[in-house]
Amino acid sequence: MGLIVYLSNTQVQVLSGNSNGKSVSVSKVYTMEVPEGSLLNGVIMDSGALSQAMSDFWKENKLGKKGIKLIVTNPHVAVRMVDVPLQSKKKTEEFLKRELADEDKEQVIGFYEISVDKKAKLKTLCTEVAEVSLIKEYDQLFKAAGLELNTINSGIGVTINFLLKEKSIDNKTCIVMNLDGNTITSIFFVKGQYYYSTSRRIFNDVGTEGFARDIASTVNQINQFAGSQRVEEQISDIYLSGMSEADAINCSSTINDSLAYPVQIQRFTNISNVKISDGYLSLNELLYPVAGIVGLKNPTNIMDVVDLSEKKQKAGKAELIKKFIPYGITVVVMVIVTIVFAKLNSNATKEFKKYNSYVKDPYNINEVLKYDDAAARAGAYGKHYGSLYILNQNLNSYPWANSDVTTKMYKVSKGLADIEVLSYSCDTGIVEITASANREEKVNKFVSKLMEDEAFDTINYTGYTRNEDGSLTINLTCILSEIAGKTEEELAREKTDKDGVGVATAEGNDDTTEGSDSSDTTESSDGNVTSESSDNSDTAESSDSSATDTENSDSDSAGATEDSSTSGNTDSESSDTSNNESGVE
Repeated sequence: MGLIVYLSNTQVQVLSGNSNGKSVSVSKVYTMEVPEGSLLNGVIMDSGALSQAMSDFWKENKLGKKGIKLIVTNPHVAVRMVDVPLQSKKKTEEFLKRELADEDKEQVIGFYEISVDKKAKLKTLCTEVAEVSLIKEYDQLFKAAGLELNTINSGIGVTINFLLKEKSIDNKTCIVMNLDGNTITSIFFVKGQYYYSTSRRIFNDVGTEGFARDIASTVNQINQFAGSQRVEEQISDIYLSGMSEADAINCSSTINDSLAYPVQIQRFTNISNVKISDGYLSLNELLYPVAGIVGLKNPTNIMDVVDLSEKKQKAGKAELIKKFIPYGITVVVMVIVTIVFAKLNSNATKEFKKYNSYVKDPYNINEVLKYDDAAARAGAYGKHYGSLYILNQNLNSYPWANSDVTTKMYKVSKGLADIEVLSYSCDTGIVEITASANREEKVNKFVSKLMEDEAFDTINYTGYTRNEDGSLTINLTCILSEIAGKTEEELAREKTDKDGVGVATAEGNDDTTEGSDSSDTTESSDGNVTSESSDNSDTAESSDSSATDTENSDSDSAGATEDSSTSGNTDSESSDTSNNESGVE
């Protein structure tokens, strides 16, 4: 079996191992820190730096370069559980294309079987949907590093497959939580069967009380969601992965304090049928890549779909050549080539002297140096432009807490409850309100309408208090969504600004790829050519440092907005969960 490679937010984890269907054995574990700014929430930001680092790492450790299986947690790879009839593979592909594909995008769909119900004549598939451009981006990254990529799978999908085959969660109603950087992914099982999954961003630093409260809040949201879906079984176990022992103990105490009943909480460190030979890391740190070792049943990988399309095109061209180009043309071509080379040889000496004189001309050399200087400056400006692009995205991601938001809240509450806005925090997007109503039905209807409103990402409902006069006081904390307070015209303008900046950035980067044949240049894996002229090294380094700092400072804001949106979908889009959909946003 080839190597398993997992691209996390901070590391590249490489595993060598195998699985016989009942157990998993890991023989070697390698880890590499990714270059700063090259990965952001699983999205490749600097392919040149990342591919070069991977190439050096592979050479240093003498790792295999072929048959690599890539595991990613990219939010642009959508994972869903879909029930389909028992039918041929071709009909299954057509069914999934109708149900899942976006006609406006060039997408590919991969899938594999999770379970089969012969009585109902249905099978449950784990599907992975991604754009062709994203798959090719990963493929080009590995090719630039001198590696051959065989398959690509979502970390969440293979983890669900692994846990369903793993015996420790049999018949349990439990939550498996994995921390990757500042993103927590939670997978909910009911009686040992997959039910729901979600990912959200953790705002507080790991190891703090605020971090433990964030984890407990995630558990409470899943518990409330289970209640709203009329899941009768209480959560009995919670498995924590990606955390230190001290953080797990801190989170365990906070979780039990927040729930109305006790649960068994433990770290996902050692499982009887998982053996890791390298003792310095355990399943706690390697959940996604270890899950990737487990075999998939009847898989159709998204890489196979892309490769099949390209192979068909090449096969068609080859067949056309075979049919319509006779051997006689080859003979004619060889004769023509021989004559042309004889003529070129007779003029070679004269042309050589001419070109040699041109190349050594001091004026031409000086002009080349000027061009290289301008190219280096253009490269630095392009990186600054990229930083401004990310900054523009982050600024547009903040909600507008204006009168339109409060008017909408009062409109929602009309006839159901009397509300009072207590406070708003621009740092977190949290609006705290107090509402009162005279009947429980109105309380439920009021809270439901708030959850359905797209102006809010998350509605934290902590219950109500019955007053002496019989009225009910409701305590709510609302987190505004990115579109809160904005009109359609304003959202359209933000999209136009975003597209405009992106196009300008792409054009700026293209300008830096042109170089001179006579100057010293280095070509990176993504095709960009950068000058090594000593006169401008200080300027380029200063510009690169400034661009990197800007990108790092903006990445937190971008991550915060993205994960706020993800946690909002946990509460407000509960209807999707009836189809057992796993949304990684």
